[in-house]
Amino acid sequence: MTVLPLHHHSAAATEVLNGWKTAEAANALASSELDLEIPSNLTVPQFLFDSRHFARLDHYPDAPWLIDSVSGRTIARDELKDRSRALAKAISVRYDMGQEEDPVVCIVSVNHVDYPTTVWASHLLGAAVFTTNPAFTAEEFELQFKAAKPSLFFVQPDILATVRKAAAASGVPSDRIIVFNTPSSDSALDDAPSTIQELVNLGLDSDPSSLCEFRLGLEEGKTRTAILFPSSGTTGVPKLISVSHYAFIANVLQAAVYNAGTGKEPIPVADRRYKPGDVSLAVLPFFHILGLLINLHHALYSGMTVVVAPKFSLGGTVKTIATYKITHLL
Repeated sequence: MTVLPLHHHSAAATEVLNGWKTAEAANALASSELDLEIPSNLTVPQFLFDSRHFARLDHYPDAPWLIDSVSGRTIARDELKDRSRALAKAISVRYDMGQEEDPVVCIVSVNHVDYPTTVWASHLLGAAVFTTNPAFTAEEFELQFKAAKPSLFFVQPDILATVRKAAAASGVPSDRIIVFNTPSSDSALDDAPSTIQELVNLGLDSDPSSLCEFRLGLEEGKTRTAILFPSSGTTGVPKLISVSHYAFIANVLQAAVYNAGTGKEPIPVADRRYKPGDVSLAVLPFFHILGLLINLHHALYSGMTVVVAPKFSLGGTVKTIATYKITHLL
């Protein structure tokens, strides 16, 4: 077996790669119509954290799921899952979101390691997630907010005033705006809004029974909105594109199955384009479908570590590639 030259693999990791080379494993991976069925009753986080599929690849035991390119902070699977559940609990307790009918949560931010946490926490409560470009003006936000009707916001701190203005015009009170933890959010912000870390701490200290995790019906994933993306606006004002949990999951599986190969001769894991031990740089914005679906969810589903970068700059990106030994750049 040839081990990737840029990474030091543990003995356990090497055994994982070797294990996929056996005939028994190959037979187990041979696809059938049943293998290719797409779950229609799972939310995105339930699919990512808890489901199994022949094309799924697990991370190495010592490999983080996410790395913050700025601080170097690493986050493993269990911490991500715990943070998502804790944030969902806090939202349920403080904002009673679990009682709303078809709630919508809006995320207005550049990439951040807690961006996926806010997405998954919202889905755990049955909320659709509306992601939008933080570079928009208050007037552009207002049009989108009135269309999507979000009742809770996660916002990067430096555009707080802009989002507040647009949210107020849409009838959303300022106390339903939560900011991401960044250096600027640790200083005095006007009216001291809640931060994601504050809510995560609240959720970790809350009674576990305070979260009633949202469950989809048998075929509900096909109609329940997971993500609302704004269109490019080429022909006028951007439209809202609704992506169901089923469609989102189907796209992840589509890429994973193609990566795995199908039939009687699946591609050995060591020869796959995306595999455990690889490191992907997520500089594509998560408020676009390619950034959120492929650069984040598919990479994680392939056992890869994702280095999260807030924005692209040539010098900064080159430095990040060298520092974290990036193998995949979308």
